[in-house]
Amino acid sequence: MPDLTRAQEALLRSMVEAYPSAPTQPFMLLSMSGGEILLHDGLADDLPINVGDLKALERRNFFNVTRGSKGTPNYRLDNLAFDYVAELDRQEGREPEKVEEEIVRYLDGRGFKQRHPGAYAKWAEAAELTASMAAADKETQIGHLCREAMQEFATELLIEYRGEAPSEEKALHIKRLKAALEEVRPALGKTKPKFLDALVDYWAALNDLVQRQEKGAVKEGESLEAEDSRRVVFHSAVLMFELDRTLNSEAAQRGWSKVVAGRLAAQTPV
Repeated sequence: MPDLTRAQEALLRSMVEAYPSAPTQPFMLLSMSGGEILLHDGLADDLPINVGDLKALERRNFFNVTRGSKGTPNYRLDNLAFDYVAELDRQEGREPEKVEEEIVRYLDGRGFKQRHPGAYAKWAEAAELTASMAAADKETQIGHLCREAMQEFATELLIEYRGEAPSEEKALHIKRLKAALEEVRPALGKTKPKFLDALVDYWAALNDLVQRQEKGAVKEGESLEAEDSRRVVFHSAVLMFELDRTLNSEAAQRGWSKVVAGRLAAQTPV
């Protein structure tokens, strides 16, 4: 492995962790009055950097660098960057906790929040409650917020791919999710639609848990525990993460562009 400083490793890790939220977008270097920053939708905030560290990473071939129309440097990560950070995680024993951290960082990134502002706001509120000291008194509210997050996500997804607000009630979010995936299905090739169909089943099963949580498990004659709150918050995050990441992969976006172009061509009078 190349010999990097702690600051260079931290910078590279920030970029690798931000990448999945907007994989087609380069990291742009901008000079501001207070110094240099990197822009990328996967970052929760603009990232102040030391240009010397960035140049050191560039010399070690962690990036492919191009220039924008105004000469702005654009950095795209090479596979070497992902391999390096994965090896760091292995050496530091961070692999078991990395999955949950990656999901939360993805949802916190600007890309996801821009595509799904309503879903993110509800989920983030539920996650904050779950982590707080007051969680023991807020189990049903956490369930309610997770249900609203799922409803908002399905609605925002359908608007994105159908181009208009759905007529069905928000409570029918499973129907909305299926309708959104049906719209985008032609862009996904042969294997991914089957995977997304399985995620719909997962979504329906989670919906049962969320409704149980929201109603205090009265119907089941059970009592809610901290693990119940953690479960609905974590798995709603997993589903939104996987659906959004799959649909916004480079291959899926290329396929969707072709679908849209074909539909527009079919509508154009000869």
